[in-house]
Amino acid sequence: MPGGFTYIDPTTLTAAPAVIRRSGPSTVIPSLRATLTDALTGRPVSGQTVTFTVNTATGPLAAGAVVTDADGIATRTDVHVPANAVTAATYTAAFTGTSGYLPSTTTAPLTHTPD
Repeated sequence: MPGGFTYIDPTTLTAAPAVIRRSGPSTVIPSLRATLTDALTGRPVSGQTVTFTVNTATGPLAAGAVVTDADGIATRTDVHVPANAVTAATYTAAFTGTSGYLPSTTTAPLTHTPD
């Protein structure tokens, strides 16, 4: 880069509302979904890892990580969690950043639905 500057683009991460439900003896979140975009261009950022965390009353619970697809979308499906996860009102999606993109985090609602 001229002048020795490195350009790092800011990112935007958005997450869709999700549900958590009991399914027999299991507690399941059918889908956690987040979209990562370049905040300057609005274009999707593909090939980056997004980490999901369920925010329970007893503390954060790791829900896995997924690489974004060509549309910048990271989706975790059929996430099995402990029964205490039904206390969670939200989940967090986080992108830690890279040498070319700044990190971003978002929180979305997580609604408990009965069997």
